[in-house]
Amino acid sequence: MEQIKFLKTNLTQLETAKILVEKLQSSIKELLYNVKRYNVPVSIVLFHTTTDVSEQLDKHKRLTDVLDVIKIGNSYFNVIFLPFTTVEDAHSFVNYIELKLIDGVKSHCVVNELKKEQKNCLNFINSFLFGLTQSEEPDSLPRA
Repeated sequence: MEQIKFLKTNLTQLETAKILVEKLQSSIKELLYNVKRYNVPVSIVLFHTTTDVSEQLDKHKRLTDVLDVIKIGNSYFNVIFLPFTTVEDAHSFVNYIELKLIDGVKSHCVVNELKKEQKNCLNFINSFLFGLTQSEEPDSLPRA
């Protein structure tokens, strides 16, 4: 049986998730420490595109925000960690980015909050990937 390729990465969802965990784990651990220690909200925004928009994102993030860009196959996973930002405020940030900065670039976005009890990075990243597949159009979803 042929393995399903995921979100134009030329890899399966599991392989994609493992790469993302490897690349994002240090940022997640560092920010999770701040969530636990100082009880500050940290929202995470994941933009999935097939075009590199990292320069636009980098120019418009705050000094405290962390941007990690991971290219896998033909996909760009732009992960922005927003310390001191609630999920509601993160959605405002997303609207600004989508309307003003990357207008015309096909993107899918998922917003989540880093929780104190977060322990398993793979499950956390998979929840983001599941959110992306839910926002993708039916013709671009992986097929069995």
